Amino acid sequence: MKTRLSIRLTAVLLMLTLGGVARPIRADNAETLSIRMVLAGQGSAIDPQLQDVAALTKGSLAFSSFKLLDSKAITLPSSKPVLFGGNYKVLLKGLANDLDITVTHGRQAVIKTHVKLHGHAPLVLGGISSREGTLLFVLNLTN
Repeated sequence: MKTRLSIRLTAVLLMLTLGGVARPIRADNAETLSIRMVLAGQGSAIDPQLQDVAALTKGSLAFSSFKLLDSKAITLPSSKPVLFGGNYKVLLKGLANDLDITVTHGRQAVIKTHVKLHGHAPLVLGGISSREGTLLFVLNLTN
């Protein structure tokens, strides 16, 4: 009796260790992506949540101020559009290592690209003119 219990316990622990317990497929492949909508311009104000963007763009883009307009987190793969203010929408297709990105304003695509995201370094997309400055979309893997 004690041997049977020991064998069962060993088998359960082995299954847990080897991933033998059934899990949803989505959880295995899921990646969390953060998307920040940023207003960039001239000045000295930098939102604390955008220090990474300011450091990344210093010397390569002509912006010195960064204001966070909105931030969303989604799980990839996703088939739902990510809605932002000003009638902007981000459409994503695929996983981080093979991701199609389309940013639309109303019905017009303003950015369309294919990327491979690696690590946690931010990817800056944009250059969209607005009345207040330039709009950027900053994507980060967060898990």
